[in-house]
Amino acid sequence: MKDEFTVNELQALKACFTDAIYFRNMLVYISELKECGLLINGFMSEVSMFVIESYDCLVKIAPQVKLLFDTVSIEALRKSRHRAKILEYTKDINSGLNYLSLIDIKQTKFFQIHNTSLFCKLKQFIQPDMGITKYRGHFITTTHSTVFDMGPDAKIESEYFFSIGEVIRIYLQTIIENFEIDEVSFNSDYVFSKNDYQILDIKSKSLFKRSNFQESNKRFAPALILILVRLNYTKMITSQFLSKNSHILIRLKFINIYHACQSLTKIQSLVMKGAPTENEIMFFKTIFSNKNVKWLLTQTSLRNLFVHYLLDKKQLKRMPDNYTREEAIYILSGGLSFEDLEKILDITIENITIQIESFYKLNNNTFWINKINNEL
Repeated sequence: MKDEFTVNELQALKACFTDAIYFRNMLVYISELKECGLLINGFMSEVSMFVIESYDCLVKIAPQVKLLFDTVSIEALRKSRHRAKILEYTKDINSGLNYLSLIDIKQTKFFQIHNTSLFCKLKQFIQPDMGITKYRGHFITTTHSTVFDMGPDAKIESEYFFSIGEVIRIYLQTIIENFEIDEVSFNSDYVFSKNDYQILDIKSKSLFKRSNFQESNKRFAPALILILVRLNYTKMITSQFLSKNSHILIRLKFINIYHACQSLTKIQSLVMKGAPTENEIMFFKTIFSNKNVKWLLTQTSLRNLFVHYLLDKKQLKRMPDNYTREEAIYILSGGLSFEDLEKILDITIENITIQIESFYKLNNNTFWINKINNEL
């Protein structure tokens, strides 16, 4: 790499490198757990986003670093990276909704492919077509969210997941080894308890029809579940594995809640164009009347810093000489420390997940009869 860097480049590199170590440590920690298969799926879009964005940042600062990486393998993660944006990865929200509907159709076929006997019609009628993982009573992933997060080219096979994991592992290790990054302490609050997990197999329609959407708006139900599991995973899993007030944890919380709010505005706009029910009106009113949500929806500049690492020219004009990463976030957020920003994010995530769970009438015992043997 070059001998001299700007403050912008130095701060971006420092954040990228520190986040790389946290990601590596977290993934190593998870992979050694018995329930790693339940935990890793919800993390894929976030890791993919980090790989692509940190790679783009490094190449922008020093183009020659491209030689260190298998560019083709990294580029394969780009479609998965966009899944962190939930419903914003397409210009037309209807394209995103149609893709979720297609996942539902394909997953139903996948679950029912072996039903060829005399009673296949009956089996198809009663057989589940969606798997759900609950952690402490809350949905953290579904088979639909896993397929969505992996992108349109995903194959639901262990070999495919392993190959993607290898690309990520090699990328992280290449950064750490070639740039001689100092280790950071990794103290996870996560404690495994088999009783914390429930694995359920259900009919997807039995979940979607629980929503308070009127029949003409049921097509939004899968998107709302996608938002719910993303935020629950952030709140209940990611937050236990990463240090409180750390850049990487705040970064992931911010990106997920920002894009959740943006996607919710898109759903709201379509619902309100029709003849919304009182339940639908109240649901969106409760979410968007919140001052934290209103503030988050205006924080595009802060979102761009968290995603892309480098400040753009407009942002740089607002910075003092020799600013730190913390100072940049303080200025762009309008005067929030890491601690204050994380409090806002935690409160907002909690409020939105509660509203969505209420909208679906979800509780600890929802679908309890569909619990399957938990062989963790």
